[in-house]
Amino acid sequence: MPSSYPSLLLYALDRAGPSRGPPMGTFTAVGDLGSGMGARIMGIILPLTSYKVMFLCRTLTGAAHFFYFYLLLREKGGDRNANL
Repeated sequence: MPSSYPSLLLYALDRAGPSRGPPMGTFTAVGDLGSGMGARIMGIILPLTSYKVMFLCRTLTGAAHFFYFYLLLREKGGDRNANL
């Protein structure tokens, strides 16, 4: 997430309007939660399976999130360009 963090945060702030505190706090909290919980969950999966299965789980999770948010933003008619 480090490479996409600045652009995703700017996108969230752009969509938030004048109140920037709650979306920034939510974005940071969810990012921290995902980093912490993802490592722990994959640490549970790895001893039960293999590295191949663990990385497959990470890939499928990432793809599922990408398509979910793509469809969610598309449904709401999200703007593709941030007003910077």
